Amino acid sequence: MKIKIGNFNFINDMENKLRSFSDFQYKDNYFWLDGKEDTLFVTNITKFENENEESYIPEFEKNLKSKYKIIHIYGELRKQVNEYINNKTEQFFKYRNYSKYELYKDMELKEYRELNNNSKLKLCSEDSLLIDIEKNKINIGKFKLNPYTEKIENLDEIYEQGVLNNYIKTNLILKEIEKGIAPPYVYELKKIESFLREKKSVNLIFKNCEKFKCEAKTSDFLKIRDRKFKLDLGYGVDDNFEKENPTMKAKDLKLEDFRGISYGKNILDVDGRIFTNANKQIAITLDDRLKQKIDCLKEDIKEEYCSYRNKEESQYSYVPYTLESAISSIKDNENRKEKTTWHTKELDEIIHKNNLINLLEQAKTIEDIKEVCVELGDNELQNIYYGMLYEEENYEEEEEENYQ
Repeated sequence: MKIKIGNFNFINDMENKLRSFSDFQYKDNYFWLDGKEDTLFVTNITKFENENEESYIPEFEKNLKSKYKIIHIYGELRKQVNEYINNKTEQFFKYRNYSKYELYKDMELKEYRELNNNSKLKLCSEDSLLIDIEKNKINIGKFKLNPYTEKIENLDEIYEQGVLNNYIKTNLILKEIEKGIAPPYVYELKKIESFLREKKSVNLIFKNCEKFKCEAKTSDFLKIRDRKFKLDLGYGVDDNFEKENPTMKAKDLKLEDFRGISYGKNILDVDGRIFTNANKQIAITLDDRLKQKIDCLKEDIKEEYCSYRNKEESQYSYVPYTLESAISSIKDNENRKEKTTWHTKELDEIIHKNNLINLLEQAKTIEDIKEVCVELGDNELQNIYYGMLYEEENYEEEEEENYQ
């Protein structure tokens, strides 16, 4: 059947007759465009490929293949987007124009295992095909493919929207691993994953404990909570553990004492201490250390408010669940000139600290950081400030020398 709509010419191997309007629903989308009659666009490439001796190309598709240049729409989309992702990755990596802390800080164990699988574009149900007859465009989700140039026209716009950020992030991590500059704990994880592959159960080796049986999955003994690695042996404690180790309990095992994994006579050496200081491995530059410190301060203030809320609820029937809700409620009550019973001086101090953290996050100059450092009185924050001040002074001196 052949049907022409605008510049689009649709074909399939059905009889060129209409029995009902349901015949318009093609089982395969094959089409060419006026002015580009030598190129056939297809949504399903399977029938055009001969992957092995058992598969064959149907006669209809074989004939089309001899007449047209075949372009698989989804394949072409993936190819161009992945090239764009790779180019952005190379550009960022070449000039180190990215934050190592932002790259790794929210990673989960599963993401480390799936790095290779998540490095290439994946289309989802939202990325449905839409043929724009009026504008002569092929849209796949947000991507706009110009069939005449065979190029995706809005890749820069999509990049600015942040749609490709996770792919670029994943590729930067893979690039760091390849070049040997990823955080040390990443290589330790890869080593463990490789050793556990195709095994059902193993024994964990700790200092003063040479046998703790568990399933051969990293997630059965390691967890990431609040951006920190934790030893988590779960409920699968070996029943014989305490009998074989009468001087200690399973809960006494520490991540820093993790020494290795055994499977039969094969032993993998592991240094658990590498996981205990993972945060320091991803925040090396002063900028990254400041970002990490801000995140830590935010977590501390949440815990401080949570403790305050738990204490105050013993006296008052209701205290807002989050600090943000409490601040909003206080402002509303002040506007109505009503008194909030749970609003105390202690809460004012917490809100003041929260405001300082927000100012620190928005700081644009060294002096802005200094003001917050003085009020918070945090030693680590002050060390970061003095390091930044030293860097800035050195930079200014170098600029002066170069100018002279």
